Amino acid sequence: MFAPTINSLVRYYHTFKFSHLDAAIVFFSFFQNMNF
Repeated sequence: MFAPTINSLVRYYHTFKFSHLDAAIVFFSFFQNMNF
């Protein structure tokens, strides 16, 4: 469950070429959602 989700985020990162800040926000939101 965890690995495929990271794979999806990585694909989005490479596809849309997010800046480092955008990537950090995405991962932060992702991990925050896992806590709840």
